[in-house]
Parts: sequence; C-alpha cells; structure tokens
Amino acid sequence: MVFCDTVRAQQLGLRVVAAGVETKAEFDLLRRLGCDLVQGYLFAKPMTTEDCDLFLKKAYSSTAHSAKPKSFSASV
Repeated sequence: MVFCDTVRAQQLGLRVVAAGVETKAEFDLLRRLGCDLVQGYLFAKPMTTEDCDLFLKKAYSSTAHSAKPKSFSASV
C-alpha cells in the first residue's frame, strides 16, 4: 500500500512525506520505496519551537561546507 501511494503521489507531481519513522529498518524501506522525506523519533523527538530553533541552528552550523545538514540526511 505504501508503494502504491508513493507511486501515485509522484505521478501527480507531489512529494511524499512519511511520518512516524522510528527505526532504521522503516527508514531503509521507505527510502527504497521512493519516499522523498521522512520524519519521526528516529531523527528527533517532539520539541518546543525554541528547542526546534536551536536544533536547526546546531544542524546547519555544524555543516557549514556541506550541501545539507547531517541531521537531515534522512531526506531522500
């Protein structure tokens, strides 16, 4: 079902976001199925706006010469 939904969304020109990813196995499967982005406990726990701001600042400042932050390597 996830594969069918992913293909259908991509055919419509939509990006596919998988929510609730908790394990590396889930992430690996979603990557193989073609999900564009993922989110979930595997990458970060729920946080306040202030904590999110600090999280993003830290992620981007630690990869000043990189194309994308290490914290967001889950983006497919």
